[in-house]
Amino acid sequence: MFLAAYGAIPLAPAPFWIAATAQRGVPDLQDAYAQSFGQGLWMIAGSRIAFRLRQVGKRGVCHRIGRVTQERWMGLRAIGSTAVSPRFDIWLARYVAFARGPQHWPVQQGLAVAFVNHR
Repeated sequence: MFLAAYGAIPLAPAPFWIAATAQRGVPDLQDAYAQSFGQGLWMIAGSRIAFRLRQVGKRGVCHRIGRVTQERWMGLRAIGSTAVSPRFDIWLARYVAFARGPQHWPVQQGLAVAFVNHR
């Protein structure tokens, strides 16, 4: 679905489309469509990067907990390594998408959204 929506961005819009929501405060609907769906590619890239780094970090935390507990308490290792990684994943994906993506938010704004706007 993303590829279909992303592929539709460069297509010429229907004549009624651009000003269809002007009375509701969106003067150019085609531009809004391009910004919304164009951002999706950066979200996907950020998620992929974050997933890869999360797996490496999770493995490191799991091994470190294993060394400290002398290879006991496997449940603690699983819970401990999983407790941190989703937060990191969400933070990094949003940072890549918004602070490094086409919108080029200032770093402070990108970090604020990344840290505050998580599940």
